[in-house]
Amino acid sequence: MVVVPGGHPRALAWLERVASNRGSRGPEPMSSRAAREPATRGRSRLRPGSADRRRGASAVELALLLPALLIMLLGVVDFCRLFYAYTTITNCARNGALWLCDPLASTQSPYATYTAAALADANGLSPALTAAEISSSTGTDSHGDSIVTVTVSYPFKLITNFLGSNTVTLSRQVTMRKEPQSPNPS
Repeated sequence: MVVVPGGHPRALAWLERVASNRGSRGPEPMSSRAAREPATRGRSRLRPGSADRRRGASAVELALLLPALLIMLLGVVDFCRLFYAYTTITNCARNGALWLCDPLASTQSPYATYTAAALADANGLSPALTAAEISSSTGTDSHGDSIVTVTVSYPFKLITNFLGSNTVTLSRQVTMRKEPQSPNPS
């Protein structure tokens, strides 16, 4: 009798039948055909050449899916480049507005103008950001405080040609309150 700890009762009964049928003869010998042919590992012996057809089907599947996968890859690359450019022009607009809102920036800053301050963060853009793409305006907010607004517009060229155009204009506007020259005594 064969004893397997924790074994399923049906499996144990099957093992007992197999062991009693064989007796002490040991394993059954292989048939002559099985000894001559190599193992086929999942391939059918009934249809010769089916593995070649399967390889051809894989090539067709690759040919059908590869263009879609490449378009998806280019779309992801375009989105990453667009996000980087958008973050960069946001930083440029913030630097320009910060320079304009500080009354001491013209005397203490390493940059001569707000456009130079804005262009300081635009090193990674290709094509480069120009001073003509940066503008500023002044005004007052609802509390009567003086504010400055810096707008940066950048024409971004996509790798792909989605919706008939490969250029997208990115624009960021940053508004900051202008600091007073000296503190208010009241």
